Amino acid sequence: EHQARFERYAFFVEIIKTDKYKNLLTAHQLNDRVEWFLMQFCKGAGVVEMLGFKEISKYKGFSIVRPFFETSKDEIFNYLHQNNILYFIDKSNSQERFRRNFFRNKIVSNLFPQYAKGIKKSFRYLQKDLSLLQKETPEIVIEDLYIFKSTDSVTDIRRIDLWIKQQNYILSKSQKDEI
Repeated sequence: EHQARFERYAFFVEIIKTDKYKNLLTAHQLNDRVEWFLMQFCKGAGVVEMLGFKEISKYKGFSIVRPFFETSKDEIFNYLHQNNILYFIDKSNSQERFRRNFFRNKIVSNLFPQYAKGIKKSFRYLQKDLSLLQKETPEIVIEDLYIFKSTDSVTDIRRIDLWIKQQNYILSKSQKDEI
């Protein structure tokens, strides 16, 4: 899954650089966010990791925009059906050998019919709470050295991890442990 995501974004980066685009629009939607949230929750992650991607984020000199960020898959399908718009579903989405598909097919698809409204509301609250908790910029910058004021070890590593993600790098668990 990680390698496929890497290849996909490498493909998009190539097109964006070649054609000098400023934005990449993706079809990530609310169900994707819940899948990610639950996968991270089950791995033992914190709020920063569980909330994962943002509605708009910077990546390698361009913006990634997710216009369906708060729209459920059912809402999208309803719109497509009502407007007679043709679409396709990737067959690999049903293969539960992929962890994300297990969460998608066994858990998330069962949550949305009854809880979509509450899920949307919870994500809005979590996003607001996260913005209160985060201080995303270093206190001091000296060339390539970034210095953060220390608070506590858990908060410190999350702030560093978030900062590094904004610089287009991802720390492994062993790197986080080492820090």
